[in-house]
Amino acid sequence: MRSHGRFLYSSVICALVMGWLAPAPAVAQTAKSRGTVYANGGYQTGTESMTVTGTIVANADTGSFTSTFKPKSGTSIDVGGSARVWKALSVGVAYTTFSADGQPDVSAEIPHPFFFNQPRSVSGQVGVSRSEKAFHIRAVFTSAPGKKIQFSAFGGPVVFSVTQDVVTGVSYSDAYPYDSATFASASTKQVSQSKTGFGGGADVAYYFTDHIGLGASATLAKATITTAQSDGTSLSIKVGGAIVGIGLRVRF
Repeated sequence: MRSHGRFLYSSVICALVMGWLAPAPAVAQTAKSRGTVYANGGYQTGTESMTVTGTIVANADTGSFTSTFKPKSGTSIDVGGSARVWKALSVGVAYTTFSADGQPDVSAEIPHPFFFNQPRSVSGQVGVSRSEKAFHIRAVFTSAPGKKIQFSAFGGPVVFSVTQDVVTGVSYSDAYPYDSATFASASTKQVSQSKTGFGGGADVAYYFTDHIGLGASATLAKATITTAQSDGTSLSIKVGGAIVGIGLRVRF
């Protein structure tokens, strides 16, 4: 009986030691990464120039004006997250904001009060601003979950909402003999439009713990919004651009 007792005791001890040394099952590792949320401080590049045109009716004649605005690069905010739905595939959303101010050049041809087809040229600048907001819906492909370094690639539709100041007219001053005119100011109006475009990018993150890390991302998202100008012609507004950012990653 003692020999049977010793054998049973030894078997239990051996089983406990083997169980302690055995690696954790794979499902325990993948359970650590059902999804990710993040917050980035970023930098967005400016988009292409926007050219606004219009007409000036004065002195029983018609002139014109032109304004060109190129948004400068600037800071952006980028927050979002994703949830794993199947193996390396996740579904994610993100929200980005960007704003840019500037002083576009405005030039105009002002009709002469005495002579037809002899306009006077004036030029100046006016302050305008742009605000962009974008809502991203993404398919996200992520490297093996649970690792300290995690790579992701993503892409999908982006809904842009932009508010842009647009030049609508030019004010000027002149005096006899009216052969020249002086730029005084330009009037503007605020245009708000929405448009769906497409975006994609990549992200790399390093996790200090199972759940907390830092990451860097690069995203490219663009769209073209078309609206009417004061003279009835169409105006194309390019929105979006390239965004690079760095910030916090939380894995759950």
